[in-house]
Amino acid sequence: MPLRLVRAPSNRTLWNSCRDRFLAAAGTATGPRGHRAHLWITHRGLRDSLLEQAFELGIRGWLDPPISFFSELPERFQLSGKPTGLLTRRRLVARLASKHADRLRIGTSANRGIIRGHMMDGLLGELLPEGVEPGRLSSGLAAIADDDFTRRRNDWVGAVYREYLEELSRRDQFDPRSVHALLATSIDQGNLSGAIGGAPELHIYGLYGLRSRERFISALATQRDVSVALYTLLEDEPGEWDDLAQRLDVQVEILPGKQTPDPAVIQPAPDALREYGWITAEVKRQLTEGGIEPHEIAVVAREGRVDTRLAYTALESAGIPCTARVRMQLSNIGALKAVLELFRGAATEWSYRPLRNVLTSPYFQTGVDLRGIDFVAAQRRLSGLQAWADALERVVSAKEDPTDRDARGLGVHRERLLEDAARLRSIQDDLAMLDEPRSERQWAELTIRLLGEGVLDLRRRASQPVANRWDVVRFDQRGIRQLDRLLREWSELDLLEDPLAVSEWHRLLQRMLEAHELALSTPGQKGVQVVEAQDAALTPFRAIYVTHANDGEFPRPPLSQGVLLEEERAALRRAGLPIADRELSLRRERTLWRAAVQADSVAITYRTTDPAGTPLLPSLMVPDHDPSNELPRSFEPIAGADEGARDQVASPEEARRLAAVRLRRTAGSKETVECADTGGLQRAIVAAHAEVRRGVRLESARPETAANPWQGELRDPALLQHLAHRYGPDHVWSASQLEAYATSPFIFLVDRVLRLRPMEEAAEETTPLTFGGVAHDLLERFYDATLNALPVWFDEVTQEAYDRLADEIFSRLEAEGRWVGLPVLWRHAREEIRAKVREYLAWEVGYLQKKGERPVWCELELVRDGEPITLTGMDLTGSPRVMRFTGRIDRIDLRGVGESACYDIVDYKSSTYPSSAGYTDGSVMQAVLYLEGVAHVKGVSAGRGRYRVIKRPGNPQNGCQIEAGKADYLKVLRVAFTIPERVQRGIFEPAIAKSQKWLAYHPGIDVVRTRAQIEEGSRFDG
Repeated sequence: MPLRLVRAPSNRTLWNSCRDRFLAAAGTATGPRGHRAHLWITHRGLRDSLLEQAFELGIRGWLDPPISFFSELPERFQLSGKPTGLLTRRRLVARLASKHADRLRIGTSANRGIIRGHMMDGLLGELLPEGVEPGRLSSGLAAIADDDFTRRRNDWVGAVYREYLEELSRRDQFDPRSVHALLATSIDQGNLSGAIGGAPELHIYGLYGLRSRERFISALATQRDVSVALYTLLEDEPGEWDDLAQRLDVQVEILPGKQTPDPAVIQPAPDALREYGWITAEVKRQLTEGGIEPHEIAVVAREGRVDTRLAYTALESAGIPCTARVRMQLSNIGALKAVLELFRGAATEWSYRPLRNVLTSPYFQTGVDLRGIDFVAAQRRLSGLQAWADALERVVSAKEDPTDRDARGLGVHRERLLEDAARLRSIQDDLAMLDEPRSERQWAELTIRLLGEGVLDLRRRASQPVANRWDVVRFDQRGIRQLDRLLREWSELDLLEDPLAVSEWHRLLQRMLEAHELALSTPGQKGVQVVEAQDAALTPFRAIYVTHANDGEFPRPPLSQGVLLEEERAALRRAGLPIADRELSLRRERTLWRAAVQADSVAITYRTTDPAGTPLLPSLMVPDHDPSNELPRSFEPIAGADEGARDQVASPEEARRLAAVRLRRTAGSKETVECADTGGLQRAIVAAHAEVRRGVRLESARPETAANPWQGELRDPALLQHLAHRYGPDHVWSASQLEAYATSPFIFLVDRVLRLRPMEEAAEETTPLTFGGVAHDLLERFYDATLNALPVWFDEVTQEAYDRLADEIFSRLEAEGRWVGLPVLWRHAREEIRAKVREYLAWEVGYLQKKGERPVWCELELVRDGEPITLTGMDLTGSPRVMRFTGRIDRIDLRGVGESACYDIVDYKSSTYPSSAGYTDGSVMQAVLYLEGVAHVKGVSAGRGRYRVIKRPGNPQNGCQIEAGKADYLKVLRVAFTIPERVQRGIFEPAIAKSQKWLAYHPGIDVVRTRAQIEEGSRFDG
């Protein structure tokens, strides 16, 4: 027979037989014609193995080598026609499916098919490789037509398939998925001998299954010109090759070989990190023991989108040479992500986050300083590059205003801000074309032009490696080329001409990039082979590590195709149509497992939990084993300093950890500890010592929360000199500064001294801070207008006057452009503020009349002759102190008459008020300092300080009240006079005051390094 199946139970036996027989038949003839044998193979590794053996046999080489990859067969057979593009195919199938669905009244989705493809496309993908004729398909479908809908569905499938083939023929194109059918037709026409240079023998190696090749193999079996040897694995259950041999009466040769392979090592792992760490350590052990080359070892995964990339990264980081074909979604390629971000920026009218992403992208040359952008974004929400440029210019003006401390504190010179504004306008000019709606075709053409011209220097920057990462450059360059090809094909489709906004194009382009991927092989070819299962099938590796061998992963369960039911697929399969049902799909997966998991040494790993902690099961193909030998959850080199621990190391991180453990266990012995990262270990020692010293009692009388050199105490003379100058006699203090220090000195250091504040975009809605500011304005205007004629109660006339004042204030805020939230949200927030303040006034006006109190000053600024006032007093040590001080008091009320008259402080709060416990530890001192200030500025008798909540009228009536001259009042003053000297001494312990708590907006534990709180007394005791 022209076709002979050569079968063996092991890959190595099978490959050695194929290789030796081919080389013996090919002999030493150099060609280019007259070769006596030809070889078809699937993978580069097989070719390399063949050439190495030929070299050892003294074969000098070949002209026009008699070796072909399956990907080269269309050229060998000189197939006519042009292969249709992926997008063209999807669009054509979707259009035909929609056309015939409408005709037959079949409801289908409105999927235009360009991005993901129509569900019909998957069914066609099973028919085309086998060259199924439309009539044969229709006959098979007719046998399963049980009702009217099924008959109409079958007519729909048959009509789409028939017209699709006719349309391709009319265009002189072919679907690339039909290559095997076209090759089979060419073989039937007697072209096999010519395609292999007239060689009388053909050897085929690498086909582990018959998927999409039944027609092709049948053609090889029926031709009479060439003797064909097809090498396949002998399985322990009947498979497709057995069915083929019986159906075509093919001769089968069974090679002798080891029937029972050595047992595999089964290693459960808690997660992917430990799994790949173990594999890396085992690979390193095998290589260091010698006797095996890196390319003879394979790490095999069922799919390559995630697992092969993780394996490659783990091996590479451990310094092991490796070879992989890494697949990546186009949407994850750096340069293409940058292009997407460009369209996203235009789609969002250049809101803060997309704009910042573009400005910080290493793929774009912008030159804009982000500090100005961040500062502006915290003030208000902007849209449009012109608005951002204008805002930067307003910051320049604000920096010249002595009262705008925030703008003056921005560490960017005015000249740089003006340059950045000009750069933004230049970018706006370069990207102006993104503002206009365009048709889908026009957007594709525009994107091609942007890629070709290298918008914002994209092409040059995509060619520059960072930290010698040429793999990133390769993905960027190939990704740009692939996107260019896709867009050119896209622009040639029969597209709708309706205009699309840039936001719609951004969504389309993102979906396109997410639906396509790019596969690149690493430059080195002789490293440890990190491959997908289909690439490892029938390859004679000496050692194999199968990763992620979990149930549902490998073997992979078949997916529903959507057009045909499972029982219909089984019926069509029995009728002779090449359509896979679930049973066949699972059998093919088992065949793939056996073909891939073949080596002298096999190790299989699987994961026991997913990232969420859900338990996972091993694959049914994993042999029986003891699951209790699961790897530990983390790498802990418990072996100490012995050499055995070195074998556990699988990454630089684990090597550093092992060095740290050895250093700890040999401390004091002065033994040398090997470390790959000496500088990193030295820094870790210092950091660890600091962590140990944090909270240690340096003085027995002080709590563990006290400052020490490792916990907030500055000792550097230059720093102390700077603090003494900055916070010396000329520094102007405020109540908020003093309260911040008393609450947590370290937070004061971060926020007030270092000014390290997170830059956040202005909120979309009206924030509590904005609510409080607007409500304060309303209360100030109301009481200013009624100081000399306070209403007896809040009657209709008073309400009307209040509403007029509110309208004036709201109009002024909106005219000034002050950010109060998005306009649509502000309209609702404005009325809420109006109503809440009205309710508050209705209560307070009556309360003032009842108590016989009346407002006398509103928004009183604590200055004298335009300068901050000077307060005098004693600190906690009894030493006299002087402090420059200022502030602005919400309101001062007069209580009593004559000699008994005194003046009370009222401070408004939006929702909450401080606790009186804050007076004991200094975290609340505003009322005390303001009472002192009123007495100093106005020369009046200070009375009481109290807080009132706008959103809770009368609850409380006088919150956190304190009276001038009382013991707690005097204690607060002495604490306030103690703080400046403490700051000058560099005392900034992080512990928070007893009466307070750590809040979400405080610096994180990564900055503060603790969440300690004083449990008794205050930091100023003792």
